[in-house]
Amino acid sequence: MTLAGSADPIDVEVGRRVRLLREQLHERQDDIAARARRYGLDWSRDIVWRVETGQRSLSVGEGLRLAQALDVDLDKLTEPARELLNRERGEGFDEMPARPSDAEFKAARKLGVTPRDVVSAAHSLWGRSLADERDRRVAEHAEHGSTSRTLQARRGHVTRALTTELATHIDKMKGKKPCEEASSSGGPATQLSTGRRTPPPGEPSKSGAAVSRRRGKRSGS
Repeated sequence: MTLAGSADPIDVEVGRRVRLLREQLHERQDDIAARARRYGLDWSRDIVWRVETGQRSLSVGEGLRLAQALDVDLDKLTEPARELLNRERGEGFDEMPARPSDAEFKAARKLGVTPRDVVSAAHSLWGRSLADERDRRVAEHAEHGSTSRTLQARRGHVTRALTTELATHIDKMKGKKPCEEASSSGGPATQLSTGRRTPPPGEPSKSGAAVSRRRGKRSGS
């Protein structure tokens, strides 16, 4: 048995993902143990707890069976661990997913950038995909027994916050500067604030023309 203080970081990452998937299913550790037993794993609640806390490694066979029990692909179960290995090797965006997720496509449309920009920014900011960071934050603040509606609302709130973070980071990555049109000298800002057209040089303003007409009437009377 591996001591908690010396747990393998890979096991810790896999355990966090198992916990996240369990919380998304709104199930207890006993429920996951029951799922695992249906797929041939002689698991108890204690084993699930040790896996989730990184104190127990999974064999390849256990990983495959657990992924089936949780109704996910093995890649989904091991993705955070693979990302950790990539960071330890000093590898960057070449190891990112070949195809952005739906979450990244939606964020890209909203921000007016490419999905690859979103993927790059997400991995630069959080070391994981947008969807994984969203799920991590949702699970971090989720309360036991939360309804699907509550989780959906929380997911939407988190997604909006993450999109804002991405927008700021992408602007920095591309070297964009804040728009300065509103503070520039000249007519546009004044015209927008007053709603009046500034006459060209030499052309009398409407107020000046009106004053001239009134003076003409008084002199002719």
